[in-house]
Amino acid sequence: LQKVENQYNCKHGIRNSNKGKKLIGPTTRFMNCAIDACARARPTRLEQAHDIFHHGVSLGLSPNVFTFGSLMSACARARDGSRALSLLRRMNEEYGIKPNGVV
Repeated sequence: LQKVENQYNCKHGIRNSNKGKKLIGPTTRFMNCAIDACARARPTRLEQAHDIFHHGVSLGLSPNVFTFGSLMSACARARDGSRALSLLRRMNEEYGIKPNGVV
């Protein structure tokens, strides 16, 4: 998540003039971007996507339908259908997120 945060800050011209103080903390949106990047990588970085997810949740980030969509996309691209189905069940049971027309 730190890499994605740094890239965002550089892209948008945000400079850290407070020497060591964070300007933007980790967000669900950054987590989703990092997971999606793992899903789109060749070869797909499925384990890294799941590591990012678990790390983000441990930091207190709340996953959303986009988070699970990116994770399931990574599973599909890695040809791991059973893991995708498990995520589909967990997103509702553990996180209370209902699938939409995309997920």
